[in-house]
Amino acid sequence: MYNLMNNTWTEIADMLVPRAYHSATMLPSGKILVVGGYDGDQPQSTCEIYDPSSNITGDLDSLDSSATLSCEIYDSISNKWCNCTDISVARASHTTTLLPSQKVLITGGVNDPFAVLYNSSSNKWNSAGEYPDVYFQYTATLLSSGSVLLLGGSNSRDVTSTSMLYDTHSDTWNINLTTIPPLTLHTTTLLFNEQILISGGQENGRIVALCRIYDLICNNITNVTKMASVRYQHSAILLP
Repeated sequence: MYNLMNNTWTEIADMLVPRAYHSATMLPSGKILVVGGYDGDQPQSTCEIYDPSSNITGDLDSLDSSATLSCEIYDSISNKWCNCTDISVARASHTTTLLPSQKVLITGGVNDPFAVLYNSSSNKWNSAGEYPDVYFQYTATLLSSGSVLLLGGSNSRDVTSTSMLYDTHSDTWNINLTTIPPLTLHTTTLLFNEQILISGGQENGRIVALCRIYDLICNNITNVTKMASVRYQHSAILLP
């Protein structure tokens, strides 16, 4: 864990299960929800549990696939991980978004075309609708309206130009709001003026430095100044 005040790193408790391509979301309680992912570099079904107080690692029940169903919550006060209710379908390369309702929206992943909502108060999962295909390596952006916009990514066949909006009030999906070039492994950042900066990624098989602005009000996309270097699988954070 990184401390901004004194510029130091501190080692904390290991997760219960080794994971890659998972997601991590801070809940209103300050705990961290970790969902899905692969359980190793190669497909495998074994898992293990680490007890930081005794420094002992033990086996967990095996899983049925390389993408894991399990979810965990990290409590930063007690420095402990605990299991929460497993998600219905194993996922990896998905996204999780904390909504204004305090629920967490989980979308996409290599295995599942269904979206689900996690309620941390009741520790239960509920359906949030279905979209046309399996999507992964896309972006999910929480808008000021409380809706969530998904852009680009890959499906079971190729890179897509798909855009989808999840309306949290009506619990419905609106497909293909706008047209973007087939793009994956990019970032999207909500700006102050209801515009979204789309940066980098992989387009037509090439890693790019291209940047675009998507105007939510006018529903159009405009090219803006490129980044200095090509980037993909990067991060982009809005500064004050």
